[in-house]
Amino acid sequence: MTCIAREALEFRYAEWISVSNDVARFVGASDVPASPAS
Repeated sequence: MTCIAREALEFRYAEWISVSNDVARFVGASDVPASPAS
C-alpha cells in the first residue's frame, strides 16, 4: 500500500512539475511581447 501510494505521489509530482513548466513557458512567452508594448 505504501509503495503504491509513493509511486502515485511521485507520478503526480512529476505531472505537476511538467504542467507548471508549461505554464511558466506560456506566461514567459506571452510576457515578453507585452513588456515593451506597455
